[in-house]
Amino acid sequence: MFNFRRTLTLLVAVAAAGISLSAQVFQNSQLTVTQLKDHVWVGETSDNCTMYIIEGSKKALLIDTGTRCDSLDKIVRKITSKPLEVVLTHGHLDHAGNIVYFSSVFMHKADFFMVQGYQGKVNFVDEGYVFDLGDRKIEV
Repeated sequence: MFNFRRTLTLLVAVAAAGISLSAQVFQNSQLTVTQLKDHVWVGETSDNCTMYIIEGSKKALLIDTGTRCDSLDKIVRKITSKPLEVVLTHGHLDHAGNIVYFSSVFMHKADFFMVQGYQGKVNFVDEGYVFDLGDRKIEV
């Protein structure tokens, strides 16, 4: 059976493999963002939610949005100015709580019921979907 969360978790682990940097690039009372390696960052919220930003030559990908993080869209823009795609590993609040800051998200259709009040566009992804970031391709 397809497990979207496990697949994206593995994807993030592969993207972050070979950690060469560990520089904090942003911090406020709700969120700390640390660069793991070139073009890969991890965000950790004060309530222990984790999100990742992976940047390619043409686009960037935000994986999860966490909770308790005001103006997450503006914070992400401090990290990257590339066109951004937002993907949720699943619809629980600790992974999707800040989707209101984004006009469009990607997620598996099985979790759609968890975000039905969301006013933006929901794009469904399934196994094999590829996020093409330019010089970097992330496959679900």
